[in-house]
Amino acid sequence: MELLNQTAHVAAMVPMVGASGELNAVAILKATYSISPQGLLPASVQQDIAYSDITTGPPDAPKPVYDSDLVDRKPAIDLYVSRPSTDRLSERDGETIRIAVGAQRIEGRFHDQWSLGPLPRNHTDRVAHAGTYDEAWQRTRMPLPPVDFDVRYHQSARTEQTFESLDAETRIAIQGLYGAESVVSFALPDRAPVLAGAIAGVRSVRWLSLDTICISGVSPMVILTWRCALVCPRSFEDVAPHSLAMILRNRDALALVS
Repeated sequence: MELLNQTAHVAAMVPMVGASGELNAVAILKATYSISPQGLLPASVQQDIAYSDITTGPPDAPKPVYDSDLVDRKPAIDLYVSRPSTDRLSERDGETIRIAVGAQRIEGRFHDQWSLGPLPRNHTDRVAHAGTYDEAWQRTRMPLPPVDFDVRYHQSARTEQTFESLDAETRIAIQGLYGAESVVSFALPDRAPVLAGAIAGVRSVRWLSLDTICISGVSPMVILTWRCALVCPRSFEDVAPHSLAMILRNRDALALVS
């Protein structure tokens, strides 16, 4: 699938099969920013799209660092902090981290059991939404997910770190993550990605939705991920080239990209 990326960030159009068997062309934009006193600045190195979960530690006991980007949609916005190095977790064991997202408060501590990071796929909060993989599923559904699969399985953050929506320019403040007394803050961008193109000859213009806020546990950086799933009625081959641009949220997307 061809995507003309007109942004300064990493983007892809990925073919995926949805939970009900529908064919989805999923546009993903992943933007890496440095957090500075002047606000968010595009980082010199943009993090690539993660086509699988990124973990650390031994294969028999992996510890999540970043969750895979390969999902067609999330019903809410995840906010998590990528896992710091083992040395930093040890050096600052027990110290408190506080994150304010607008009026909501999140708290965690430096510890080997990193509670602010993405939940592993076998965590009880995610398994509860995975569905029932039994003989009936094998006979009637496999390789699709079970009929009781819930898309909330794709949420990779703790419940208290998910948000139904966040307004443009919502302010996020982080205390104690990059030093015991350090405080950094930023506002969400007033721009968002818009996707334009045609499928089976039908043209559309769509906003991508912000669904993941990943705060770096290593340095003052944040990775924002936007996503949009387009249904392909017949075949992935029906997807014509699409263009992707970042524009002000209060602008007329149809006029700018049509």
